[in-house]
Amino acid sequence: SSSSSSSSSSSSSSSSRNNSIVTGMLLHHQAPFCLSSRLRAVPCTHIKRRASPAAASPQRLRSSRRLPALLAAALHETNVLIIGNGGREHALAWKLSQSDLCKQLFVAPGNPGTAAEPKVQNIPLDPADHAAVVEFCRAHDVGLVMVGPEAPLVAGLADDVAAAGIRVFGPSAAAAQLEGSKKFMKDVCKKYNIPTAAYETFTEPDAAKEYIRQQGAPIVVKASGLAAGKGVIVAQTVDEACQAVDDMLVGAMFGEAGVMRVTCCAEHAVGDRTDAGRSYAAGHSMQKHSELGNQQAQFFGCTACPECCQGAQGACRALQRTASHGSRQRPMLSSNDSSSCCWMHLGFFFNSPRSTPHSRSTSQLARTCCCAQLSWPPAGSRVVVEEFLDGEEASFFALLDGPNAVALASAQDHKAVGDGDTGPNTGGMGAYSPAPVVTPEIEAQVMEDIVLRTSQAMVAEGCPFRGVLFAGLMIKDGKAKLLEHNVRFGDPECQGLMARLDSDLLAALMQACDGELSSVKLSWKPEASLTIVMAAAGYPGSYKKGTAINKTDAVSTAKVFHAGTALDATGQLVASGGRVLGVTALGEDVAAAQAAAYEGVRAIDWSDAYHRKDIGWRAVARLQQAQQA
Repeated sequence: SSSSSSSSSSSSSSSSRNNSIVTGMLLHHQAPFCLSSRLRAVPCTHIKRRASPAAASPQRLRSSRRLPALLAAALHETNVLIIGNGGREHALAWKLSQSDLCKQLFVAPGNPGTAAEPKVQNIPLDPADHAAVVEFCRAHDVGLVMVGPEAPLVAGLADDVAAAGIRVFGPSAAAAQLEGSKKFMKDVCKKYNIPTAAYETFTEPDAAKEYIRQQGAPIVVKASGLAAGKGVIVAQTVDEACQAVDDMLVGAMFGEAGVMRVTCCAEHAVGDRTDAGRSYAAGHSMQKHSELGNQQAQFFGCTACPECCQGAQGACRALQRTASHGSRQRPMLSSNDSSSCCWMHLGFFFNSPRSTPHSRSTSQLARTCCCAQLSWPPAGSRVVVEEFLDGEEASFFALLDGPNAVALASAQDHKAVGDGDTGPNTGGMGAYSPAPVVTPEIEAQVMEDIVLRTSQAMVAEGCPFRGVLFAGLMIKDGKAKLLEHNVRFGDPECQGLMARLDSDLLAALMQACDGELSSVKLSWKPEASLTIVMAAAGYPGSYKKGTAINKTDAVSTAKVFHAGTALDATGQLVASGGRVLGVTALGEDVAAAQAAAYEGVRAIDWSDAYHRKDIGWRAVARLQQAQQA
């Protein structure tokens, strides 16, 4: 028996090493392979490029590089789970499903677009229910979980999946503070000499306003926590900046104050990691439990795992309170639930290891922990006031495995809702890649001064970053400064990146999860990509839901990624959100990609659609100037 066990362990270790080597060979493989046989007979599954002397045949969006048969035979296929339901997740599902390593791909909860992709199945899982996600992964032999949106990462989903022994691509909750707390991100930049704007942070309105008056305008005011991409005010006057401070710190612009959560005793004291949790509590749980909206000051329970709280009375499945709601009491764990409690979802609030509370018995937990009723303001409970930087903005993405980083690509998006970059900001009305302003010299500087320094900083801080890191850049005079970090792919930038990536994404993600990015080299198509977001009329203000969308399958010049769509009772595709579709095209240059994408937009029959008519204008103007020179 002992000999058999030893042999099995040795064989497993050898197999793991061999798979790692073969996966590396996959990423370096350069031989082209025709994928036409793998395309479904649906016009929208590929992109055509306008005929040119260099290439008259259609340019496939799908990767042209594929694992040779001998290497494919040596690899084990794996099941993949993607968390999310937007355009980013559709693009990731579309790309990952093309991998020879992908056996079955699940998306939770997904959308009608993901459901239509080969090898992809939507799953009605709630990402906030971490235990259910882990249980599903075990039941369906999932070998990789990829978390798309930021909120589940900030809430610690990656931690819980990893703790269950399942490979997960996405940063821990501690590392996700880079997006969850702008204060944390700026403090890291200051400590590790990462180029960024000068700043100060405030929790008191008067102090923030005094600082603004000293600095003058223009100046930037940011809500420190998650604010759905809308927590930044670029104030042109001092009065405007002071108003932004009042909106955030006094008016609860990004959520209502008074959300409660369960915390721990002094032994597991809460660290200074609260912005992310405050925002998630206000922005997710209060929406999910809308019936609690008028009883915020009485909501007593776990805001990071709303499924374990059963309403305004705060009756938690795991923690049984012994006195009336609202008082400080020592909780008793229910006899049949000694592990599935709020601790597993609130571990990111604690400095101690997540496993510590689980290692204790029920009686020990009851003796050492107390339920504290705390009032937490939302994302704007702390503001960052920073220097205004002028120049040209761009986005840059990289894969990180802790100490190592591999560059992905640059992009530029359009935040403003109106043509000419006018009107209120949105989640993004379109994007293109690569960004011409990010020259090879600037890319090298970004990797050296921003991405790698951030990677090293997070290792030094004890929370190594494993996932995709977004760097929002301001570029001037050939140098880039960091505006912000995000801890996931941007949306709609992700759609264009996936269209251009010519390597096996799943293999790269597996290498990143295993700490082996140093051997990864990615290949990119030479074409430019451009994505146009089709939104519901009225967005980002009020808009209709349920309007019919037709002829998405009639698009032959672009790939249509679904973001805010649903199927009604009759099976009709309808709009269910503000940003609804992302139409992505490739072209030999950004002008050709732009023409193909707008041709795709015109092919779609949706009477309630709104889209900008100038996506890519800056890059097209730069291209035209170069052609005239």
